[in-house]
This record gives sequence, structure tokens and C-alpha cells, in this order.
Amino acid sequence: MGRLCNLNKDEIERVARLGSGSSCRSLLGGFIHWKAGICADGSDCCCEMIAPTGHWSTLRAMVLITSNNSKDVGSTDGMRKSTQTSELLLHRVKEVVPKRVSRLLEAIKSRNFEDFATITMAESNQLHAICMDTMPPLKYMNKRSWHLLRVMEALNTSVGSKCVAYTFDAGPNCCLFLEHNSVLRVLTALLKYCRLSTSLIDKVATSVAEEWLDLRKEVVALQDSITLEGVEQMDHVIEDLIFSHVGAEPRVI
Repeated sequence: MGRLCNLNKDEIERVARLGSGSSCRSLLGGFIHWKAGICADGSDCCCEMIAPTGHWSTLRAMVLITSNNSKDVGSTDGMRKSTQTSELLLHRVKEVVPKRVSRLLEAIKSRNFEDFATITMAESNQLHAICMDTMPPLKYMNKRSWHLLRVMEALNTSVGSKCVAYTFDAGPNCCLFLEHNSVLRVLTALLKYCRLSTSLIDKVATSVAEEWLDLRKEVVALQDSITLEGVEQMDHVIEDLIFSHVGAEPRVI
């Protein structure tokens, strides 16, 4: 629509941001820093590419759908209530965000997955802490969400380093970030502890992000070799799955 209306990049970003912050971040390829800005009219609230498409070619995103149901409280209404009532949010804006943004930018530029994962998960956890600090409290994660969080935390512990990062927005679905060499390990954990459908493993194997002829066979063969302390198996955790590269730019069709 922006191209049809002959809008420049900044104008398209500004219009997109009125509907969704996520959409304004998605208008550029690569890794994007959405800057808050300080101007009252929002004119300096803009997006900047910090690393181009292909900068971190081994990084993958795996979105795990735990529920397609509508939320009791929408993201916009929830954010408004948090802004009005959460003291933790005020502390976060002043004391936490600037330091974490700086560290996250450096982690992306240096392709440091350990730091990237640590900050990403901490950000997700604090978002939902703010939801609980809101009056009345907001609960977006369901029991499936919490099970996935526990599985990923236990998997990182068993490996001895961060091999996967989870993040939840204002909803129950889980987005995982992982590098190519951790895909097999993560799918094996999901198969054993979340009863991941083998058809969804096939979906990963045939995605544009991977070409993995015997992925299902390898995952099934490895499930007995993985043990996560303190985690029980749960059925019907994941309804669907999306798997992709990270950083591809949008295309005009």
C-alpha cells in the first residue's frame, strides 16, 4: 500500500506503527532496532537496520502454536492497563531497557548466541511479570506455554550453555530462537516431552529454512538419549509450528 501511495520509508513506518509496532519492525530486512525516540509527536520513533539480511545466516526462528483461541484481553488494551497501573513497568523503562538494548545490539552484531538468548528470555519473563503487576492482572501464558518454558530451560541446563531462547509476547504461543546446529536437539526434546507430531517435524524438514531428508528418522532415533531433569511429558502441547530463517525482508508482489 505504501508503494502504491508513493510513500517513503519513514512515512510507511509511521503509518504501520499506528496499527502495530511489530509491523513497523517488519518493513525492513535484516535485524532492526525500533527506537523509542523522545519527540512528543513521535517523529523520531523510527526503525534502523543494525545488521543486514544474511548477517546471522545460522539463526532460525521456530514458532510453536499452543492455542488459536482469541485472548481475553487484547494486546492494545493490556498495554494500556499496564502503562496506567504497573510500577514495575516504570522501573523497567528507566533502569532496565537502556542497558538491555545496548547489550542485545552488541550480541546481534557479534553473533553471540549465549548473550542473545539470555537477554531474550529475560525480556520475555519481565514482560509477563509486568502483566502480573498490572491491575487487574493479565495472564497470557497457558499451561502449555509454561511447559514449553520449562522444557527449554531444562534443555539449556542439560547442555551447559544456551542452545535455545524462548520468548512469549502477549499471548500463549512460543517463539524459539536457535542456531542451525541446535535444530535436531530442540526437536528431539519437543518430541519426547511435548509429544510433537512427526508431521510437524516433516514440516521443518521441508521448510525454506532447511533441507533435511532424514530429519524425522534422526529425531525419533535420538529421543531416548535425551533426559531433562524435573520435566514431565505432556500431550497436546503444540498445535502447529512455523520454521524460518531470521531477517528476510518483505517482498512487493
